[in-house]
Amino acid sequence: MSAQPTSSAPTSAEVRAEIELTRQAMDRTLEDLGEVLNPSRLVSLVRGSVEGMASEAFGAARRSPVLLIGSGLVLGFVLGRLVARRR
Repeated sequence: MSAQPTSSAPTSAEVRAEIELTRQAMDRTLEDLGEVLNPSRLVSLVRGSVEGMASEAFGAARRSPVLLIGSGLVLGFVLGRLVARRR
């Protein structure tokens, strides 16, 4: 009594069904990427970040004007050195 080996190879219908599922998953992934990389969304995110940083900087300047003056002096010194090197 020898047992017949069963074929584990998928049928063409199973392969087609798997391909269709893969296509649907890729479509969803591409749609999600399109939403994430939407230029107006990216601009909005950057604008929000810049506004938040500016707000924090102005808030820190209001709380500690001495810190603002010191930071300005250091920044001016560094920029002055950079400009002097290029001449």
